[in-house]
Amino acid sequence: MKHLALIIALACAGSVWADRTFREDVNADNAVNSADVVSIYNFIFGGAESGYSLDMTDVNGDGLVNAGDVVQIYNSIITGKYVIDDHKPHYETASGTLRANNNLRLSEHYIRKNSCVHAEMRFANSQPMNGALFVGRGYDEWYGTYLKITHDSVHIFRRTETDEIHVRTEAHGLTITDSLSIAIICNDTEARITLRSNGRSFSMSNYWNGGGATFVLNQTDQPIETVLRYSNPDYLYDIWMLGDSYLSYSANRWMYHLYEYGYTSWLADHRAGVNAAKALEYFKTDLQRGTPRFALWLIGMNDGKDTDTPRSQWLSATKEFIALCKKNGITPILQTIPNTSTKSHQKKTEWIRTSGYRYIDLAAAVGSQPDGTWAEGMRGPDGIHPTIQGAKAMAEQVVKDFPEIAQ
Repeated sequence: MKHLALIIALACAGSVWADRTFREDVNADNAVNSADVVSIYNFIFGGAESGYSLDMTDVNGDGLVNAGDVVQIYNSIITGKYVIDDHKPHYETASGTLRANNNLRLSEHYIRKNSCVHAEMRFANSQPMNGALFVGRGYDEWYGTYLKITHDSVHIFRRTETDEIHVRTEAHGLTITDSLSIAIICNDTEARITLRSNGRSFSMSNYWNGGGATFVLNQTDQPIETVLRYSNPDYLYDIWMLGDSYLSYSANRWMYHLYEYGYTSWLADHRAGVNAAKALEYFKTDLQRGTPRFALWLIGMNDGKDTDTPRSQWLSATKEFIALCKKNGITPILQTIPNTSTKSHQKKTEWIRTSGYRYIDLAAAVGSQPDGTWAEGMRGPDGIHPTIQGAKAMAEQVVKDFPEIAQ
C-alpha cells in the first residue's frame, strides 16, 4: 500500500470556493507536478480500490486530522480550484441568476473520464422546489447524459442522435428549499451523483456516457442563483488524445486494451462520428485548460474518402492542429487510417507516413490494403471498426509506436 503524504496550503482560507495550492510530492516520485493532483483525485474517488491510503495534515485548519480534511480536499477537486505548475485554470465556470426556462452553458467537448460537473444553487425563496432542474452534459447533443431533478426524484436521461431516452428514476428523499448542491463525478462509463440540501444528502451511481456542453436549465417557478463548474484532473496529464468512435470503451476498441494494460494516464476527447474540423474545435477548447507534452490526432475515418489527394477538409484541419501544437510547445502524434470497403483513406495515410511527424501506424496493425481489405479476423461485421482481435493489434501498435503511453 502506497502512503500519501499530503500537505495542502490554503491560498484563501474559510470558503469551499477558495483556491488551494498543491506544492508537495504527494505520490513520492521526486517531482512536484500534475501527477500529485491526480493521485489525490484517485484517492478521493477511487477509495480503497485506488491502492492508496492517506496520511495527511490538518487540511481545513480545525485542529483535527479526520474526515473533515477529506471533505475539504473533495471540495477543492470537484470545484477545480487548485493551482499547479502551469498556472492554467483546469476548470471552466459560469454563474448568474437563472430565471424560469433560462440556462447556463459551458464549452462543448467530449472528455468523459474523470469529468466533474458541480452546480451550487440558492433559491430566491424558501418554498419547496416546484418544477424541475436539468443538470449534466449535452442537453440537446448526441451522447448527452443529464439529470432531471424534481422535488422528490432524480431522473437520468441520455440523448441519441435523434431521441431523448429515459434511463432511471430514484426518489431522493430530500426537502429542497433554500439551496441545492449537485455533483456528478464520472469515470469513463459510470457516474457517482450526489445531491445535498438542508444538511442531508442523496447519492447514487449509474452508467454514464455524457459528453457535450455542461449545462444547468431552470424549469422551476423561481429565480435561482447558480454557479456551474466543469473540472477534470486529466487536463494535467502529459498525453492528450483527440479521436472518434475508435476511442470508445469496449473490447473491440483499442483504448479498452490500454486500460487492461494499466495505461490510463491520459486525457481523451472523443465522440463517434466526429470529423477533423470538429475535433480541432474541441482541441482549441481543451487548450484553455492545460497544455500536454503530446497530442494524439486520431482523426480521419469520418472525413470522407480520398481521391487523388488527401481529403481537403481533413488536411486543412490536420495542418492547423500541427501548427497549434508547435505554437504551444506540444509534440503532435498522428495516426494512419485503415481503408474500408466504401472509403479509401490511402492518400491520408501516405501523407502521414511522409510528413516527417511521428505517427501510430494503425493501418499496418490491421493489415489494411488499398482495396479496403484487412488481415483475416481484424475487421468487424460493420466493415469499419475492428474486432477484439483487431483492437488488440491496434493497442499493441500504439504502445510500439508511442511507448511514452506506458511510462
